[in-house]
Amino acid sequence: MKFIDIHGHYAWGIDDGISTMEEAKEALEKVQKSGVVALVATPHVFSGTHTENDIITYKQRIRDLKLLAKEYGILVAEGCELMLTDNTYEQVSNKRLIPFEDTNYVLCEYNVRTLTNTDIFMENFESYIYQVIDAGYTPIIAHIERYFLKEIDLDYVQYLVNLGCVIQMNTTSFLQKNNENLYRNSIALLDNNLVHVIATDTHSSDGFRSPNMKEAYIDLMKKGYDLDYLDLLFYKNPMKLLKNEEVIAPNGKKRTLLRTLSQRRKAKKIK
Repeated sequence: MKFIDIHGHYAWGIDDGISTMEEAKEALEKVQKSGVVALVATPHVFSGTHTENDIITYKQRIRDLKLLAKEYGILVAEGCELMLTDNTYEQVSNKRLIPFEDTNYVLCEYNVRTLTNTDIFMENFESYIYQVIDAGYTPIIAHIERYFLKEIDLDYVQYLVNLGCVIQMNTTSFLQKNNENLYRNSIALLDNNLVHVIATDTHSSDGFRSPNMKEAYIDLMKKGYDLDYLDLLFYKNPMKLLKNEEVIAPNGKKRTLLRTLSQRRKAKKIK
């Protein structure tokens, strides 16, 4: 059982993620023990804010992380999480971003903290995504389940998929069941085959947003999701991204009570 985490703020001291090398070591120990064989370091890059010099600094720190991760047998690829704003066109056209290493894929997000209206999000986001695509990149949409304040609009997500976007979901959205809306949105995406990859969005070595790929995999097994489906989301499609290949469209089998009971027994063995 192997995993690839394509969204995490593991490169220390450059954004709101892991703060020190010591904390990075703690996180890498957890990553190693959980079965993660590769990860993408995705520090935040804000359109209209981060400069070419910032990108150089980020890449250097990711190189530091690569060297550190070798001690744990973990492959690190460079990347970023690009904040899409009204300045996106300038940011991408001037290549002030970090696509996934040696690929055309770039992880993109919308500012959840400013989100007050889902309709406005959908209107703005569509424009930003086109700007990324027109610049020659394939957007990976980070934690899309977080952008819908109420029930998720599955038709809109399907529209983004039809544009060629890759859909990424956070492990915490279904592991942390205290946020009913996030939990409901994430399950709806999974049940309707609208997730291509699952990742941690790690920001720390401990607590709420720490490495938890194995925990998330087992949780979804217990819920009755097909193992081939989970392997696609946790390993095969992430590997496709690292190879600059087209992801495989998910086609998970519908959950049934018998499958759920069977998966729970398998999950106990994996623990």
